Amino acid sequence: MVLSLIQKLYGVESRIKDKSTDEKYIARQEARQPIIRELKIWLEQNQPQLVGNSKLIEAANYLANQWHKLIRYVDDGRLSIDNNRAERAV
Repeated sequence: MVLSLIQKLYGVESRIKDKSTDEKYIARQEARQPIIRELKIWLEQNQPQLVGNSKLIEAANYLANQWHKLIRYVDDGRLSIDNNRAERAV
């Protein structure tokens, strides 16, 4: 479930990649807010129950720790969902 939500976020980004900053903002507000809400609910319900040493636990902890950065891009059409371009440039 959580992977499908993340795929939906990237799907929206793929569809709006050539749009203006304002158009990206509007599209993100309309499409992403429900997905982000669902993702937050999943995280709140499941992260405390995850135990052991798995990639899912690592990913859930990373998501929780970086949540403020993830939701920031929804409110600014200039921002990217991730920093992959910057990491590739380095």
